[in-house]
Amino acid sequence: MSKKFPISVVEGNVTVKVYRQASKTASDGYGYLVSWQKPGGGRYRVSYADLDKARDEAMLKAKQLARGIVEAQHITLSDMEELAAIRLIARRQGVPAVAAMEEWDKSRTIAGGAVIEACTSWAKTRRPVELPRILLGGVHDRGKDKEEEGAIDIFCGAGEKDKTEAERTYRSKLNSLLASVGNVYVDTITLAQFEKWLRSIGDGVTRNDYRKRALALFRWLQQQGYLPEDKRLELERTKRVKEEPSEIGTITPTVFARALEFIATKHPRHLTALVLNGGLGMRAVEVHGKNPKKGVYRQTMPRQKWEDISLEARHLNVSVAKEGTPAWRYVPITAAAYEWLSLVPVEQRTGPVCLAGALQQVRRHCLAAGIQLPNNCFRHSYISHRIGFAKDKGACADDCGTSVKEIDRRYRRPTLPEVGKAWFRVRPHGAPAMLAVRPCEYELPAHSASTIPAPSPGT
Repeated sequence: MSKKFPISVVEGNVTVKVYRQASKTASDGYGYLVSWQKPGGGRYRVSYADLDKARDEAMLKAKQLARGIVEAQHITLSDMEELAAIRLIARRQGVPAVAAMEEWDKSRTIAGGAVIEACTSWAKTRRPVELPRILLGGVHDRGKDKEEEGAIDIFCGAGEKDKTEAERTYRSKLNSLLASVGNVYVDTITLAQFEKWLRSIGDGVTRNDYRKRALALFRWLQQQGYLPEDKRLELERTKRVKEEPSEIGTITPTVFARALEFIATKHPRHLTALVLNGGLGMRAVEVHGKNPKKGVYRQTMPRQKWEDISLEARHLNVSVAKEGTPAWRYVPITAAAYEWLSLVPVEQRTGPVCLAGALQQVRRHCLAAGIQLPNNCFRHSYISHRIGFAKDKGACADDCGTSVKEIDRRYRRPTLPEVGKAWFRVRPHGAPAMLAVRPCEYELPAHSASTIPAPSPGT
């Protein structure tokens, strides 16, 4: 390559030039300017202090421009206008242009040249009534004073449940779908779009949960008349995926004893929550309501009530059973749990047994004190240790409001009988002798959920 300036780098019909110019900052007193013509008109320039780098850039840019011109040399103005029109039509339906063309290609394969006639016939037989249409996310443009609620907005605000719960349970998951498919009419979302959205979600458990929440929305839309009732939902054609077993975190009786003594001494207002969760196997949500979002603890959250606990009869009725589990469920109170609960002053045994989100606070305080606790370890440990020595999964499932299948799937880790017995021997230090009313410290009460009659509604 000649060193006469400007240096011309030629590739096909493209020429990129390298100019030399005086530079006070360069070591040899010169800088080098790479210059080329933009495809749309005008020139583009890039400066380099080193000649070799300027040459390399000129050669690279010449090849790139030549390749682009070769690829575009057969595209006419009418071709570009046609492509723009295709994109506009696809955007109007909320479908990517390539997906729209693929759908059209399949339609032509099935119906030949009678795609319109086939669609018209389908509309008459499968959608005899013109249904109202609704956007997935609505229109929220306060600058133009244009507000219109979408399907997600109406769905989250239409239930009879706590609106905060609906927002937390559904909106974030449904907004994930909105971000994936765009703010389109709900009747235009295709199977391919649903599958693409679901594939973007991480593990199987989370994906199945998101799918379940979205199905609730689209079945509700069917009921409200936004989707045909006699047509299978596109989302229903997607499949649940296999859920990998989650880690079952448990702790030893020694760690449980440390946690109980620490909470009883330092944070006694959380003691009852810990006893119900770890000593009786109740769900955290049944004890103190759902975990708060962003640390906002709502004391109006439904929680277990002292009025539903009978220390004398040695059982409690779950005040707020988890949705989808038995509405009424008795939980037997063990001898050790009886002693821990008896530490709570009588005058405090009224109303909710704990603050909202109490077990989150228990875990936070324990971790700060050096007591290592896996997630959900108290209920997992109760079930694991109880089955470890009692060997009765059915009774354990009844008392814990779950099933044997779910116990094996989500809760139980094998444990030795003597370790299981030790879990139910964890009692307060210095407990009054009168409280030790049972000869076998780890023995469960003789009754269980199956032998206690359910109360009448309203009791």
